[in-house]
Amino acid sequence: MPRGRSRKARDAARARTFSLIRIAAVTIAAALVLILGGYELISSGKLGSFVTKLRGPGDLTGIVTELERAIDGELVKLGVSGVTSEREDRKNGRYTWTHVEKNGRIPYDISIYECNLAITRAVRRAGGRVIRGADEGPDYRELRTLVMWIGYGDIETHRLTLKESAGADERDGLAGATSSPRIAIVIDDFGHSGSETVMGIMNLDFPITISVLPLCPHTTDIAHAAHRAGKEVIVHIPMEPRGYPEVDPGEGALMNDHTREQLVRRIDAALDDVPHAVGANNHMGSAFTAQHIPM
Repeated sequence: MPRGRSRKARDAARARTFSLIRIAAVTIAAALVLILGGYELISSGKLGSFVTKLRGPGDLTGIVTELERAIDGELVKLGVSGVTSEREDRKNGRYTWTHVEKNGRIPYDISIYECNLAITRAVRRAGGRVIRGADEGPDYRELRTLVMWIGYGDIETHRLTLKESAGADERDGLAGATSSPRIAIVIDDFGHSGSETVMGIMNLDFPITISVLPLCPHTTDIAHAAHRAGKEVIVHIPMEPRGYPEVDPGEGALMNDHTREQLVRRIDAALDDVPHAVGANNHMGSAFTAQHIPM
């Protein structure tokens, strides 16, 4: 019969097994630390700060633009009203950028906590971070104010001041005494021309919304110019009119006989073609908008 291993040999084998287990445990622990540390750097924005330091002096316009689009989009989703913006060019020894201050009112049925969380998530997805947030107030009407300092790395690019709105009952009760009529001005059909008249409209000192047709010769230029002028930009999506095909809605139009997939593709293409867009309205569409299922 074959002889079993000696006790010394068994002890040595057991020691090697324990040593391998310890090495594996240490390796797994180190990997977890690296993964969690990397996640924290990315989610906090500190990694972006470190990368920008390595790059040296630079223009942060592209970064500010992405954060601006993320913030504006989230404000629209939340239903924040009365949004105003003020812009100021800033620079330090390393970077140049445009600082943006925004003010608005949170809908009465959305809490400051929900608003803070939604904006924070949108900013992180865009590569930025919330440097600081504060819940101020309440004022004499028991309304609180959310203030958020947002930036890229350690550089503040945006400051949001969002005040709670009065509840429905209080708002309705005050409407007759303190409210004035309000008008929203949307000017559409931009995109075909880049004339002086078009650019002059961009520089009007009024909070107008510019609606830009996709897939036109001047679509991108007009959208960028409107955004630089502090105007809200939306997409003017072509839709099937009555009298089609004699009446042509233009390239990329949504048609009554399109499938859901076709409609989604065309809507996505229109939204992607207009920089800085935070919403959309219809171009023509007297036939399309009358159809419940496509709408």
